[in-house]
Amino acid sequence: MKKLFIKRLKSDDKGSATIEFAVFASMFFMVMMVALDFGMYLTYQLRLNAAVEQGSMLAFNNRKAFDKQQIENYVAAASRLPGGTVTVDVECNGSSDCTGAIGQCVCLSPDGQSFTAADSCGKECTGGSTSGFYLSIDASYPYSAVVVPNKYLEGTNIRQTAMVRLQ
Repeated sequence: MKKLFIKRLKSDDKGSATIEFAVFASMFFMVMMVALDFGMYLTYQLRLNAAVEQGSMLAFNNRKAFDKQQIENYVAAASRLPGGTVTVDVECNGSSDCTGAIGQCVCLSPDGQSFTAADSCGKECTGGSTSGFYLSIDASYPYSAVVVPNKYLEGTNIRQTAMVRLQ
């Protein structure tokens, strides 16, 4: 009786499909989690990109009298990123003080990192840029991945910048 039971148990394959399904389903789930992690990163990056673009358009449309704090608040709110931890930095002609910089014209370096004083606005500078009043928006968002290690998602911060010539 015991030998018959063991022989029948060895030849029984009724549960093999269930085991195979469990293995493949968990592997599929892990692959989908990684894909969703990359998808969320790209979605957040696109949201931040669109918010900075909208902030630069807001600054350009109100270039005669813009409000630095309003632009920072607008970019942070327009990004619609969870947690509300979007850091926005608005600079005018390379300085964080935008009150006294209105009307001062500068030349932008070819790499976009430094400014030199200019005599008037609208003239061509030595680096090929046009002298004017420049506003830069720099926004960053700390992204934390669910499954994928952060080194594969360009670190932990999503960052977007824009430079706009207002005058």
